[in-house]
Amino acid sequence: MDAPDDLCYQRRLARDVRERGRTPQSVAAQYASTVRPMAEMFVRPSAKYADIIVDGSKSLDWSVEQVISQLVQQNLMSRINPTLG
Repeated sequence: MDAPDDLCYQRRLARDVRERGRTPQSVAAQYASTVRPMAEMFVRPSAKYADIIVDGSKSLDWSVEQVISQLVQQNLMSRINPTLG
């Protein structure tokens, strides 16, 4: 899943404030000190090894459709569900 950094931050901010009771300041500090640097160091470089990269800025339904489409194109659906291959 790939999404622009600003969108990832906005989603994390909204979730952490709403669901985890965190302050916007604590989310911003954590994002700047660990989340983004670790993504740059480990997640982004590992994308070159991914079989499928989905645009995470779209809706979840669209993302699921893209994954299924790629699995079908790469003839990988039968590995997940032999009745589909």
